Amino acid sequence: MSGIENLYAVMLVVALVLNGIALAGATPLRSFFAPLREGRLILGILILDLLVVPIVAVGLATLLDLDEVTRAAIVIVAAASAGPIGIALSRIGRGDMPTAVTIVIGLGALNLLTVPLVTGLFLPDSVPLPPATIMTSLLGLVVAPLVAGRVFAVLTARARVDAQRTGRWLAVIGRSADASLAVAVTIAVFIDPRATIDVVTGPVSLVAVVVMLVVTVGARSLTRDPARRRTIALTINARSVGLALTLTALHLGDVPGLTSTVLAYGGLTQLVPILIVLAARWRRRLSEPTPR
Repeated sequence: MSGIENLYAVMLVVALVLNGIALAGATPLRSFFAPLREGRLILGILILDLLVVPIVAVGLATLLDLDEVTRAAIVIVAAASAGPIGIALSRIGRGDMPTAVTIVIGLGALNLLTVPLVTGLFLPDSVPLPPATIMTSLLGLVVAPLVAGRVFAVLTARARVDAQRTGRWLAVIGRSADASLAVAVTIAVFIDPRATIDVVTGPVSLVAVVVMLVVTVGARSLTRDPARRRTIALTINARSVGLALTLTALHLGDVPGLTSTVLAYGGLTQLVPILIVLAARWRRRLSEPTPR
């Protein structure tokens, strides 16, 4: 890889590791475990994320007769669950925060098993991604940072570090993760901007929109609680673009056009929910009575 491509890969790894530490460190275990008592809801979320998203995405890609690189990118993004931005979107969209935290951390940890499974089932033969290789990466990129975050929280608590100070440290780590991912995405766009634009304006956008609509309808069938419906739809639709890009950079960087397609498709799965949440927030503000 060239120097700029090496920098891109490093920034992605740094972003994933720091984000895992910040997320797990700032999440009390009680907040994570509380929604797990509702077995039917959790099962529905797992089915929606781990079965419906990949099957619909791959089915549409096949129906549209997309090329193998494009289909591979769609599979990788569909396999990468639990984008951390889902928590922020749930907060802005007045969702159920304990459920959002459980979905993001739980599915994030399950990526260790589900990403090799989904990619093994659906990746085209021309884009091989050995399960053993990808699991080794996921241990370091996903699981280890989550464990490190919990260890950090336990150690600071035992050392009786002020909770506000700990929160500030974790906030700095989280902002550093966001900055690293922003740098990586900027580099990815800079490497091949025309290819990214071509993907966004092509049939991949149709796949992204249809998958997100299916998830939204599926979320409505899982619960009658409007806040939880919003949370499930937002957290499942917002895929882990950083993870998808990192796996591509580390293991499939020599496949032409794959990075730009992963970036474009993954970006759509986050951009669309962001726009919907902001539009809903703006609409609520307009509907609120003006104080006299």
